[in-house]
Amino acid sequence: MPITFRPAMPTDAVAVAAVHASSMTEAFASFLPADFLTSITGTFPDKYEKQLATANPSSTAVLVVAVDTMNDGSEVIAGICTVGTTRDNPVAIKGLYVYELRCIYVSSAYHGQGLAKKLFQEAARAFGVPVDAKIFCNVFLKNQRAIGFYKKLGAVEVYREPNTQYSVEPEVIVTLEWARMADIFEK
Repeated sequence: MPITFRPAMPTDAVAVAAVHASSMTEAFASFLPADFLTSITGTFPDKYEKQLATANPSSTAVLVVAVDTMNDGSEVIAGICTVGTTRDNPVAIKGLYVYELRCIYVSSAYHGQGLAKKLFQEAARAFGVPVDAKIFCNVFLKNQRAIGFYKKLGAVEVYREPNTQYSVEPEVIVTLEWARMADIFEK
């Protein structure tokens, strides 16, 4: 069946948490401590249950899901994406952006099918990001798969900063920018 895209609903909370947790662990396990990842991903079920109990989209963000409908009619959440207003992090970029790509996670079974790009596009549309707006994201420097994907969509690096919030050893966080949302829609 074809993949469809829609704002996440309260009934999606458990599946959204599972996609986020498994994808995050897969992407970050090689450089972030396992106990840290477990402590973070363990909060996802409650986090998404609370988040999706409120309006989606909200005035600050939208969470869009990619849904694969199986032959028996059941649905599988294949990926998630959140786009919203900036959280102004890191401080060096404060005031430079209105919009932020907060996350894209796609289950490994769906890698290579163009879902991440489509999720980004659909989340930006659902949140009403203007085509001429700048948008940014933050990514770990060690997450080269994500950086490669974002650069393929036209992102350019605008800032980097070491950070010890996630690990005893500083991890470099890279800020990537798209000068116009239209550039992503056209890819």
